[in-house]
Amino acid sequence: MPFDQKYDPHLLAAQMWFAAHLEAAANAAGLISGPSARRSVMRLAEEIREAGTLSRLMRVRLGSLLRTLQLEGEDEDDVGMLPLHPDDPRVLEICLLTDSLADLLADIGAPPISQAA
Repeated sequence: MPFDQKYDPHLLAAQMWFAAHLEAAANAAGLISGPSARRSVMRLAEEIREAGTLSRLMRVRLGSLLRTLQLEGEDEDDVGMLPLHPDDPRVLEICLLTDSLADLLADIGAPPISQAA
């Protein structure tokens, strides 16, 4: 990156997060919400990789990914149908991934995430 160019530190943080966690995030979203969620994560990562700045829409979509990983908005019956047992090591991996994404969102000042009542 040339020294005379300005860069968006929030975009850089999101790009670095996806560089480290893309496969895990896509797989977790796919496991929780199906193939379309996996494709959505892949598209978001590609858009962030190619962007010049982190847009509000990208921040909102990152928040949506976090809600998916937190199982917010999922029907309780659907959550019970997930192919995971609480002792499955993937559960811990998804929890750690979720915490990492929550930290990123806090760092970049993403829009507040509404809590389920």
